[in-house]
Amino acid sequence: MFKGFQWKKEDNGFIYCGCNGETRRINFNGLKLNVRPYAMGWTPEVLPSLQESWLEICLLFESDQIVLNYQDRVIKQEAQNVILNLMSIFSCTFFETGIFFTDEIMDGIPWECLMGERVDLWAFDAEIVREDMEDIYSPMNCDFLKIKKDNKTYIFNKNTMNVWDKLICL
Repeated sequence: MFKGFQWKKEDNGFIYCGCNGETRRINFNGLKLNVRPYAMGWTPEVLPSLQESWLEICLLFESDQIVLNYQDRVIKQEAQNVILNLMSIFSCTFFETGIFFTDEIMDGIPWECLMGERVDLWAFDAEIVREDMEDIYSPMNCDFLKIKKDNKTYIFNKNTMNVWDKLICL
């Protein structure tokens, strides 16, 4: 899906790569979703708090395929299962800042908070947290739930994701 990725630094230090922006219809155990790869990078020129360049790798889903209700942003149960599985797969390889699931409005905000660039630490629907970063989320926001399972710490927004009940039962 990320075939043809090219890292191109703009004059202002910002890095963007839509990986040709090719949307693909992927079957996730019977649930067909349109997914588009997206990557964006930051350099110390853009964010002076960085000591090295950072790369954000995303899989973008079409909202109408995963959101049950736009008013309260609840994610469809079958989509939650796919999201949790993809997050778990990503967390085995990419562990520098944790793995986030956000909507397009919140995109990038959790990472920016970890870098000290923003203040809305709870701008995500789900995260797999690095163990050494758990203290950042203390005390827990009352709208979120933290679960430890299989050497991973998951934090879920209880208002939009309820896949966490499956983790508790496993």
